[in-house]
Amino acid sequence: IGLRGIVCSIQNAEGADHNLFGDKTREKGHPPFPVNTQRLKKRRNGGADTAHKRLFCPFSSLGQFQLPDFPITVLTTSHLVVSALANKEEIRLICLGGDFDHTSKSFVGPTTLAGLKRYRIDRVFCSGNGIHPELGISEIKEAQAFIKEAAIQRARQVYYLADSSKLGETSSYLFADLDSIDCLI
Repeated sequence: IGLRGIVCSIQNAEGADHNLFGDKTREKGHPPFPVNTQRLKKRRNGGADTAHKRLFCPFSSLGQFQLPDFPITVLTTSHLVVSALANKEEIRLICLGGDFDHTSKSFVGPTTLAGLKRYRIDRVFCSGNGIHPELGISEIKEAQAFIKEAAIQRARQVYYLADSSKLGETSSYLFADLDSIDCLI
């Protein structure tokens, strides 16, 4: 499925949501997706909203898509995401360093985890190697699982991206149960 077939929204300063292409998707107060409202209420923390929403995008596949240039903050471990967004002047881009994993083209390890723990995240967009109804969500690499688990723990909302090949599958390292996910895309 192409990114145009996925509805991902980002709230702007006026409270209206826009999808990743800048198109208005809803008015303030109308949810864009069915979400786990009990989990969301527990995760919401106080503080004033800002024009920049902090998104965490650890997966490298975002690097192949084009985001419009509008004010958001993207926190990532992915070299491909950094490369794709480097020329977007309105996007505040934060790359968490650490040990570079050549397979995933992303940073992992204790340095990455320490950096991640310094941020509050509005929305996490992540994927994994499998999503199983009883066992939860898993990743093939332990270092990637630790990063995703930490990001999910710090997020207000979690969006899990998976195609049909991931459904019902498991991998070596579990990093979240299904109750941690607000929306499956």
